[in-house]
Amino acid sequence: MILGHVIALDPTVEQDVYFRRACGVARFAYNWGLAEWQRLHEAGEKPTAAKIKRKWNAVRKIEFPWSYEVTKCASGQAIIDLGAAFSNFFRDLKRKMVPIGSGAERETDDLMLTRYACYLIAQSADPRKRSVAFAYSKKGG
Repeated sequence: MILGHVIALDPTVEQDVYFRRACGVARFAYNWGLAEWQRLHEAGEKPTAAKIKRKWNAVRKIEFPWSYEVTKCASGQAIIDLGAAFSNFFRDLKRKMVPIGSGAERETDDLMLTRYACYLIAQSADPRKRSVAFAYSKKGG
């Protein structure tokens, strides 16, 4: 049995406004970080949460001064969560040997995709292929 407790928040009006601002800053930082992640990836760089967070801290004071109205943890944790989301998208299981021709083999990563990742891949694949048709049949359930 898991034991725990629940704490109810009953914020004042000022605290409620602060919580909402912090949530808005976190949401903005996450979306900004996602756009920056995609930009770095398209430029051929390997994005990381640390790179994105450094860039956020560098441009934050000039471009987003309103983000200083709340704790820095709101935006910082949002970018860390973005990095965790990307690292969880592909999960390394183990390395395995695959044939590459003429009897030779090479070591490669064996990856597990999330259900949503499989769905996204199937969306851009040829639905006439049997495995893609199978993925289409499973997307709803």
